[in-house]
Amino acid sequence: MSDTLTSIVAPLAYLRDDGTPIQYRIYPPSAGRATVRPPVEYHEMPIRDGRPRAASFSIEVEGLAFHRHPTRFRDFYDETAVRARCYPEVAAFLRGTLGAEAVIVFDHNTRSVARAARGDGAEAQEPRRGAQDPGEARSPVPALA
Repeated sequence: MSDTLTSIVAPLAYLRDDGTPIQYRIYPPSAGRATVRPPVEYHEMPIRDGRPRAASFSIEVEGLAFHRHPTRFRDFYDETAVRARCYPEVAAFLRGTLGAEAVIVFDHNTRSVARAARGDGAEAQEPRRGAQDPGEARSPVPALA
């Protein structure tokens, strides 16, 4: 890989082997139980813009792939519309692209500093974990996990 690609250095979490089984358990607030997470250690790693090499990535080798998916969906700030129309569209695209038997879309975040300032339900801060790239225009495409 070329070192001339635009990059930043950021801490990335890696699982730490402490000899115990890896567990990730999230309980509802009413359960009164703390979330159980696997132990991690952070390593400073370069993160480069992969778009110039998009065609060279594959799920089987790198664990990620770039695909274009034009959509007419535009109601990214309408929670009901996102769940009713965008989730099924994304699931169908992933099934067709990856050959998956089933896809479960279970979460998204809508980020907009202006909408958050107005109290419109959007998050203002940048994501703290990996998410898909909404493209060069930085459209308000939900980050799917």
